Amino acid sequence: MTETMFRGALTARRPLIVAALQTNYRKLGIKLNDPERFFDLFMEAFVAEFAEAMRRETVPLYLKTLSPEDLAALATFYRTDAGQHLIAATPAIFQESAQIGNRVGAVAGARAGFRLADQLRDENLLQAEDGSTVQKLIEMLK
Repeated sequence: MTETMFRGALTARRPLIVAALQTNYRKLGIKLNDPERFFDLFMEAFVAEFAEAMRRETVPLYLKTLSPEDLAALATFYRTDAGQHLIAATPAIFQESAQIGNRVGAVAGARAGFRLADQLRDENLLQAEDGSTVQKLIEMLK
């Protein structure tokens, strides 16, 4: 886990993080005059600390989840040209994956409503004193 990988992950979510920062500070009565610059400064201050903390916290997870042989094989792979290329490409992959996830998630969310509405109706999983309330929810999901 490198700082470059975390930078890529944060950059991929930049619009969401900037919006969240603005919202949180606005609730405190603070207006960010240049939210993009604020994010850049925030990211510089945050990433080094975050990367180190994540390495400390995830090492036990890797040791618990993967065998010594698996870890050795991964280390060997990451020393290869392909492994180094993967490390270098990870930020771009994170960024594009986030964009794909946003696009696919919107479509999946819209389609899931239809599926959920049908299951709720078919399995009779909702109950309300006023039957029209259940029907309204089912229609909303569709």
